[in-house]
Amino acid sequence: MFKSVKLSFSITALSAVALTGTSLALADDHASGFAGDDVLPVTSAMSADQLSQILAAHPRQLSSLEAICESKIGISVAKTAYFPKLSANISGGDKLVDKTTRSDEFGGTNSPEYDGKGVNATLSISQLLYDWGVTGNTVQVEREKTTKARLLNRETADAQTLGLLDLSFKLDAAAKAVVIGQQTLDQMNFVLSNTEKKYKLGAGTLTEVKELSLMVLQREGLLQSATLRYESLVKSLKTQYGVSLEEAAALRSMFVNLREENPVPTGVEATLSYRQNELDREIAKLEDKKLSRSRFPKVQAELAGRAWDIQEQDSCGMVTGSDIFGNVQRLRQDCRAYEATGNLSLSMPLYDGGENKNRRRAVASQMRRLASVERSIMRDHDVTASDLVSQLNDLTRASADNVNQIAALSSRLADVARLQEATQSNFPLLASLSDKLGDLEIQQASVIAELENTRAQIYSLNDQLVDILAISLEQPQC
Repeated sequence: MFKSVKLSFSITALSAVALTGTSLALADDHASGFAGDDVLPVTSAMSADQLSQILAAHPRQLSSLEAICESKIGISVAKTAYFPKLSANISGGDKLVDKTTRSDEFGGTNSPEYDGKGVNATLSISQLLYDWGVTGNTVQVEREKTTKARLLNRETADAQTLGLLDLSFKLDAAAKAVVIGQQTLDQMNFVLSNTEKKYKLGAGTLTEVKELSLMVLQREGLLQSATLRYESLVKSLKTQYGVSLEEAAALRSMFVNLREENPVPTGVEATLSYRQNELDREIAKLEDKKLSRSRFPKVQAELAGRAWDIQEQDSCGMVTGSDIFGNVQRLRQDCRAYEATGNLSLSMPLYDGGENKNRRRAVASQMRRLASVERSIMRDHDVTASDLVSQLNDLTRASADNVNQIAALSSRLADVARLQEATQSNFPLLASLSDKLGDLEIQQASVIAELENTRAQIYSLNDQLVDILAISLEQPQC
């Protein structure tokens, strides 16, 4: 009876595991303890529109869109210097001390525009005619800032996509670790059960039972850790991106279908950090030019109309006396209290306490800093590119080594399983080989995830991740 049980186990359980050689087969065929659809959902590749919608809903992406709006409005603000300015002023009061000696055209010494009493109004329009390109440089600065804001929007989308891919592939490896770990534990428990039966029948030893019990406990601990990691990644996926397991699986499929096997880093000029720094340098040059030209005279035209005592427009002219009630009587011939003036002004600062000079010094320091930042970016890019290429090669070799080891171990496990049919059973060896095979397959799943994430990092470094996934960046609604 026991011998038939042993043979059944070696053929149906261990041989199946030994001959698969990949964690994918285990996940599909032996996901005991977990529902396969919940842990490793099978789905088609995600579309570019779906991914674009997921990214567009992220708060960081929305924030970067508002930054574009802010910079575009800055252009409109800078352009207002080209247009005329219209202003109005209404004032009223009474003169507290009357020492006026200027007379009007009728000889009076208390002209309404000087008596301070009543309501006066002024309407003026002014137009900047020439400022040596200061306004043009200001507009160009804002345009460069808008270009930089668009790069930041693209960088945000790139970072969110890279983070989502990283989390998705880690989640895939964690899910496979759970499935493989549970499968391996079930197999080891089956071996332990048969070993205990063998011991009770007097055909085995207590040492074998204890050895297998310890191996089962260790595998249970590893499975518990893998399960906790998987649950943590699922929570992070939903919290950070609001993405389901099916969507994560679709994104992985999408990336794998589109990416190259061995992407190559491009020159530093293609990186987002380098291009942003170049824009900062251009902005600093424009600021320096603007500050230099702001010391030159500006030409401005102004047209102004004024009216005095608008609520008492007849209270003007020379005083001729008073009536019996004491009211002032005036000579109202040609009584007017308004004027229109036009002027052309040339203005320039003579002394500003050193403000302009110190601001230009600050810009010069900024330009030197940005030049150093550029050299730093170039060095960092070379190091990062070299590290990613080395990492890609190392992981590729590690994956190939794992495949060879899995094949060799599977063959060894199959040989040991066949020996059971000749009653040369060695349950501890069977369990040990099954345990090692499970570890190798879990390790291979992790290596594959790291490989895909390394490829994604290379595309991100090249500023190509958004393009290969055909992500459509939403335009700001300003």
